[in-house]
Amino acid sequence: MKYTDALNYINSLLRFGIRPGLGRISLLLQQLGNPQDELKCIHVAGTNGKGSVCNMLSSVLTRAGYKTGLFTSPFVVDFRERFQIDGQMIPKRELASLLSQIIPHIDQNDSASCPTEFELITALAFLYFKKNNCDLVVLETGLGGRFDSTNVISSPLASVITSISFDHTAVLGNTLEEIAFEKSGIIKEGCPVVCYPRQRQEVLRVIQKTTEEKHNRFYMPDEAKLQIHSCDIFGNRFAYKNWNLHVPMSGEHQVYNAVTALETLSVIESQGYKIPGEAVEKGMAAVRVPSRCEILSVDPLVLLDGAHNADGARVLAQTIAMLEEKPVLILGMMKDKDVEAALQSLAPMASEIITVPVQNLRAMTPQELAEQAKRYNESVTAEKSIHGALRRALGCHKPVVIAGSLYLASEIRNKI
Repeated sequence: MKYTDALNYINSLLRFGIRPGLGRISLLLQQLGNPQDELKCIHVAGTNGKGSVCNMLSSVLTRAGYKTGLFTSPFVVDFRERFQIDGQMIPKRELASLLSQIIPHIDQNDSASCPTEFELITALAFLYFKKNNCDLVVLETGLGGRFDSTNVISSPLASVITSISFDHTAVLGNTLEEIAFEKSGIIKEGCPVVCYPRQRQEVLRVIQKTTEEKHNRFYMPDEAKLQIHSCDIFGNRFAYKNWNLHVPMSGEHQVYNAVTALETLSVIESQGYKIPGEAVEKGMAAVRVPSRCEILSVDPLVLLDGAHNADGARVLAQTIAMLEEKPVLILGMMKDKDVEAALQSLAPMASEIITVPVQNLRAMTPQELAEQAKRYNESVTAEKSIHGALRRALGCHKPVVIAGSLYLASEIRNKI
């Protein structure tokens, strides 16, 4: 099987959409010998920040000398971003080879047992990490937690809950308590829990209740021990407990993601893993997460961010406020997101807004998005193409911020 054939097969399963439940993935993994049972995993769920926390953990653990698998989603440029070991993507030939081992098992099952796309790639990730004898695996949920296909693992070294807010409400529920309940579904009996420090109270209550019911230890960063020395678009410098660190990711929220990762590392260390301070310093300083306030250009300044929900837009607005002048905002969004809330945060921060098409069936047209944006900013233009939007924005000789969707971020990254 060639790599392109493998991608085509995986993409063909997108037709099944989202089908909550662990039955299909459990059956497939059983047929593959349950590779997940031989892995030491750190399981991460949340609405925002889980990708950043996962990358921080992976970066530090790799520099501590552990062969570290990383499974994240979605990808931005290359599908293989989802499967990494020590910061390197899975080779194309190996992905195709592993998939060719999985397909016969799928073919012998009835149609009701056919996995979704995400279930298949989760199984592929477990197989890849087991085959390569990973010491540790950092595992990011795809959607929710309780019925997410990654939740087949039985005893993670730590269950980590990052910032929880409204997103995917059609699947996860319409209240923060319901969403928190679904995310807390990754918490297992007897496994320590690490929680992002700035959760809303109704969210925190659910996480703590679940932790108590599972007889677990609960850890949350102590903000009294945190000092933020500097925070700008090029990153953050801060002190936490015995650490003095630099994280090259903009936005104060990344400091709170970082201390969540640090608490997780302490939990892992308490289980016998040695993580030198130098590995923490170098690992944190080396973290790069595509499309999370990513600087594409310094002169002119061009920022790319995948913010697509209310909380993501709010923290992006805080980063924009650090700029010396209001930027031109290039915006593309999905119809099923809380567009109104995102616009309330972002639109007033821009000197001008340019709406663009996004290559997705769920995307708003530039005209639809422009009409909504005009409620919060008088200077709004709908462009027919991303290329045209970039040309117009750069011609304004102001900072440029591109946001609203990871699908848009992917298109932008593929064009540069």
